[in-house]
Amino acid sequence: KYRLGIEEITNTFLHNMVRDAMNEVASTMTVEQIYVNQKEIFIKKVNEIVRAEAAANGIEVEKIYLVGSFELPQTVVNSINSKIQASQNAMKVENEVATARAEAQKTVVEAEAHGKQVLINAESQAKV
Repeated sequence: KYRLGIEEITNTFLHNMVRDAMNEVASTMTVEQIYVNQKEIFIKKVNEIVRAEAAANGIEVEKIYLVGSFELPQTVVNSINSKIQASQNAMKVENEVATARAEAQKTVVEAEAHGKQVLINAESQAKV
């Protein structure tokens, strides 16, 4: 079909197929997902698309690997890092609020227990 050697098929046809699959999958994910925590899912989906398309053309692709890492503009990296930091700060504040609530509940329970103890002591003194 292609009347080309393996190098030409790899460097043109398969290269374009991988690039197109990456664009297709990337369009369904956020930069953070691809860059931070779902890189494996991204590559798995790209593998599935390329294998299916290549098989339709009689080419067997075993696996596609991501060599190295994505190079993002520094502004994007800074934005991702800022968002991660903001998320961590929000979780820290939520934990502080939960701690404050627990301490407030503890104080209320201690005050109620002390009040009941005072009431019991007053009742027993009144009986005497």
